[in-house]
Amino acid sequence: MSSGSFPHRPEPQVKRKLPIGRWVAVVSFLFIAYAWTFGPYGIVRQSRTAHDLDLLRARNDSLAERIHILTDSLALLTKDSATISDQARRQGLVLPGEISVRFVDTTSR
Repeated sequence: MSSGSFPHRPEPQVKRKLPIGRWVAVVSFLFIAYAWTFGPYGIVRQSRTAHDLDLLRARNDSLAERIHILTDSLALLTKDSATISDQARRQGLVLPGEISVRFVDTTSR
């Protein structure tokens, strides 16, 4: 070795930077995609909610129709004497002076 030479220094290694910005972007994108799809306001939940709403509307419509039918029946049973008499006879009621006769099927055994 010569007196004027310096000891051998290793060359500084260039540190490779991790592409943190890219990872943050990828993770952010994945989180947003997951939240948009499965989150509380995601398309999956909105689809289920829309389906449930359609079922409830159909049930509501059928119940409204049933209420309409029952209201009409109630009006007939309170105001129409022929309907009242018919329903009373189906229940086995008779007017004073009438005789009720019931037929029993004895062949069904």
